[in-house]
Amino acid sequence: LVGSSPDIPILLEIKENAIYTVSMLEVFGNFVGWFGTITVLATYGLTLFGALKFGTDVFLLANLTGAIALVIGGAFKRDMWHNVIFYFIWAIITALVYFDVFKMFAHKL
Repeated sequence: LVGSSPDIPILLEIKENAIYTVSMLEVFGNFVGWFGTITVLATYGLTLFGALKFGTDVFLLANLTGAIALVIGGAFKRDMWHNVIFYFIWAIITALVYFDVFKMFAHKL
């Protein structure tokens, strides 16, 4: 069933002989979380195998995008706050490096 409200169930999931409903928000959260996971792992793997250079704009943007996606995806799960905090800090560190925040302050001094 597809409805106009994000809380209206759109899927029925059967686990252990019980039927659970999954809302549009849960589906969105799962999609964004998987996107973030794939992005972060792909960036890590490509860097280790030499296909992507550490510290380049592509590397930083992929890490930032993946971390933000994992924060958003994790926010939909009530028991995942440790991961949300981890990737939130990961995103902040990556953004600080990508936007050269420390160099901006050094030039102003």
